[in-house]
Amino acid sequence: MRSLLSFVLILVLLSACDPSRNYVSPSDKLYKRWKSVEIGKDGKDWRELKPQDITEFMADGSVKYENRSMTCCSPVQVERQKKILKVVRTGTDGPCANVSCVAVSELHILSLTDTSLVLDFWSGEHSAFSISYVAAP
Repeated sequence: MRSLLSFVLILVLLSACDPSRNYVSPSDKLYKRWKSVEIGKDGKDWRELKPQDITEFMADGSVKYENRSMTCCSPVQVERQKKILKVVRTGTDGPCANVSCVAVSELHILSLTDTSLVLDFWSGEHSAFSISYVAAP
C-alpha cells in the first residue's frame, strides 16, 4: 500500500510540472551587461552604432539601460521563451507617457555566446532592425 501511495504521489508531482514554462537559469549567457556595437537589418548589412549603449538583461525579465535618460518605447520587461523575448512592458515613465511610437513586440535571439549577442527586434509580423552586442565589463 505504501509503495502504491508513493507511486501515485510521484506521478502527481511529475504531472504538476508545466513543460510549457521554459525556465532559464540565472547562469544563462543572456543575463549580463551588453554593449551595442552595430545595427543592421535581418542580421546583416551592419553599420557601426553610435552612441554605444549598455543594456543589461536580468534573470527576472527586467531590462536595464545605462547612459540613457529616457527609455521611451524601449523594452523594460521581457518574458523569455527559448530564443524569443516577448516584450511585456516598454518605457512609459515621465516624459515617455506623452510619446506615441510603434513599440517592439519581440526580440529574437539570432546568436548568443559568452562574448557576443545578436538580437532581431520585431514589430508585429516583421523585423524592424537587428543589433549586435559584445559583452560589457
